[in-house]
Amino acid sequence: MDRDLNSTSGGYCGRGETDGTGHIALSWQNPWQPHSSKFAFLDPATGSQVGSYDKGIRLDLIGQASGFMGANCVGSICQSNYVVLDPAGKSVYESPYQGQSPGLQANDPTGGMIHARYDPPNPGYGDPVMNEYAGLIWDDRSAKREEHPNCPNHLTDATLYAWRYCYAYLSEIPPPKPNPYTKKWYDQEMEEMEEAEVERYLALEAERSEAEEWGYGWEGPRPEPISWRSFKTATRVSSV
Repeated sequence: MDRDLNSTSGGYCGRGETDGTGHIALSWQNPWQPHSSKFAFLDPATGSQVGSYDKGIRLDLIGQASGFMGANCVGSICQSNYVVLDPAGKSVYESPYQGQSPGLQANDPTGGMIHARYDPPNPGYGDPVMNEYAGLIWDDRSAKREEHPNCPNHLTDATLYAWRYCYAYLSEIPPPKPNPYTKKWYDQEMEEMEEAEVERYLALEAERSEAEEWGYGWEGPRPEPISWRSFKTATRVSSV
């Protein structure tokens, strides 16, 4: 399998992948032409190799509930197909090579994989959605700010829905606010008032410094230059 990590093996060991049955696919990748990919499949129950697969080209496998799948990337144009293997590395399905790809793939948590592909009529990655963006116009008859109904917008909607899912995925639930008039509530109120006063002071001082630097005069009271320690103490006293 040429899995040695040395200068004579002609390649390097890639990351391993595990499927739902516990089988492990060990990867060996050749960074030079023809960019061959080879895999050894291990059964952790016996600690032995149970199969292999050596027909990959820049192939990365993704573990599934039972077995593995991935996409080959052949040549400079990254001609692609799909490969489905069982837990021991036996080929279950290999699609014909159709279309080109940027070589990007990811696991789909609901099952299967997500594979970025170029749209066949457009060799440029992302051209279809960018062309759709360029053709959108607003509907002046609508009370809401939305695109004209005669404009194609399927790809635009798809990116919008994906963005919404990402926003929910990255969002964090804010901690609950303390009950009013408790000690924790008073402490939080004091901290928020202190932060607001610090921001006000810094903004006022920045405005005064800019006026002094450019020589156009300063209107209004000059912020008193006090240390952070005394400023913090004064803020706490005034916040009580």
